[in-house]
Amino acid sequence: MWIRRCDRDWGSLANCRHTFHPYIEGVMERTYTDHQLETIDRKPFVYQDRLYDQYQATQKQREIERSIRKQKRIINSMSELDSEEAKKAKQEAAIRLRRLNANYRAFSERAGLPLQRERTKVLY
Repeated sequence: MWIRRCDRDWGSLANCRHTFHPYIEGVMERTYTDHQLETIDRKPFVYQDRLYDQYQATQKQREIERSIRKQKRIINSMSELDSEEAKKAKQEAAIRLRRLNANYRAFSERAGLPLQRERTKVLY
């Protein structure tokens, strides 16, 4: 029996980097016990009146990271302008950025996910 580490069919495996290896029942030792497999995912949790499972939590964390990058880009673009409107917009974006960072920390802590600050950096 072959264990496939990709949930796609053979035709789409060109660049997925998953591996295939044989598993012989009774001869080879299992990597995880049944109990470990049952408890491998974190339990669902509630944050701001919404229930999240582990996958949804990672997706919400990515959403917050995208919002943080967006606010940083707005702040950077407003820094180039010298008008009063631009300064006011920059201040509002800075306030939103502080709130997003606080939300990012709180959500990540509640979900048990590590903060990944490299994902919030703006490179251009």
